[in-house]
Amino acid sequence: LCNSLHEGIILHTVVRYCVPIAPDIIPCICHVFWCFLLLFKILSFFCQNLYITCPFSFFMKFCIVVGTRPEIIKMSPLIRYAEKHSLDYFVIHTGQHYSYTLDAIMFKDLQLPRPLYSLEVGSGTHGKQTGLMLEKIETILLQEKPDVVFVQGDTNSVLAGALAATKLSLKVAHVEAGLRSNDWRMPEEKNRRMVDHVSDFLFVPTQDSAALLLKENIDSEKIFVVGNTVVDALYHHRDLAHTS
Repeated sequence: LCNSLHEGIILHTVVRYCVPIAPDIIPCICHVFWCFLLLFKILSFFCQNLYITCPFSFFMKFCIVVGTRPEIIKMSPLIRYAEKHSLDYFVIHTGQHYSYTLDAIMFKDLQLPRPLYSLEVGSGTHGKQTGLMLEKIETILLQEKPDVVFVQGDTNSVLAGALAATKLSLKVAHVEAGLRSNDWRMPEEKNRRMVDHVSDFLFVPTQDSAALLLKENIDSEKIFVVGNTVVDALYHHRDLAHTS
């Protein structure tokens, strides 16, 4: 009868407390209950596909994973949006870039809040670096239990964040998805392809990027052509750049 825990709890409450008091109102209660449930299902469907614009997203928890200077810059519009609208979110910084000029100064100059979690992974071989990130990110995700994990680009931080999330059955949103160099000598090419194929939401910058993903048999309903967040970052920070 009920295909989710929440529906079962609601129906159990109705039967236990309302039926003994007024059995004649059972049909009315059931009608209202199923109407409410149908509306909830419709809203949930749209929210699942419109996390950024749907008002229902205000009830969700987001994780934003960054690790390098480009990721900080390109994720800054998302962080600002979350701050502006008081969304429930947190930032994980892997520490793949860790020098002052590649890390701390970016948050300072872009006037962004410091990450809630700094993993300080640092340099290492691809396996060692990615493995340490994967282990530490997984621990945080198990504790925080976000609904969606956002990653951007094609670094080891992106791969670790996406793998940690998808193995925990969390939704993965890949910003700047669908880019291809077709040069398999590049670690970034391997990273971006793997992340695209485990992601639930692929935010691509161009129609060409969307076409590439479709050729790789990625579901069209997962693909959203949204442009590049670096453009949003540029417009937001150009006045700041002129005065700095």
